Amino acid sequence: MQTGTQHCICLQQGHETSALLILEKISDRNLINCTNAALQTPLHVAARKGLTVVVQELLVKGASVLAVDENGYTPALACAPNRDVADCLALILNSMMPTSPWSP
Repeated sequence: MQTGTQHCICLQQGHETSALLILEKISDRNLINCTNAALQTPLHVAARKGLTVVVQELLVKGASVLAVDENGYTPALACAPNRDVADCLALILNSMMPTSPWSP
């Protein structure tokens, strides 16, 4: 699990190259979808940091787009700059896809 922890730390600090190097070694979906104390997966953190290449690699490796953090936000909603914007985005997404698991 040490590699998963290192991956989360690299992402939180915005070290895209380091995160990609670690991600190359990970194939276990449990590690790809590990969570921090706020229940954020690496995909949540990478999306919030705007690490496009890391997000793409996480998706290829099977990262869950439906994982929810302690605020009930999916990785897509984690991209929002603040809670109000995330809530607005969730409302818009819900109107487009009525089966979405998130509701404000």
